[in-house]
Amino acid sequence: MTDVGSPLMTIKILGVPIKVMLVKYGEEDDSVYGQYDPETYTIELNADSSPLHQKITLVHEILHVIEDLLGLEMEHKDVYSISQTAWGIAEDNKELREWFNA
Repeated sequence: MTDVGSPLMTIKILGVPIKVMLVKYGEEDDSVYGQYDPETYTIELNADSSPLHQKITLVHEILHVIEDLLGLEMEHKDVYSISQTAWGIAEDNKELREWFNA
């Protein structure tokens, strides 16, 4: 894995700054779409994924951050289900997105 560059962005979750990085994974990790490192408070997104897949993965990894910060013990399938549902809500509700952006 190699960093592609400087952080894509820094987001705050429960007041904790989390770096979001685009990274290139090696061939042995080509099925990795992203991951959260709780030691460095960093979310990595696969630079070779499409922009849409990076966004969906970011929502998923944000849930892992929340799980970590709150000391929750969620099964990965639950994180996946919730992240897919949250993405679907955001995607299906243009008025909601516009209201948040106002």
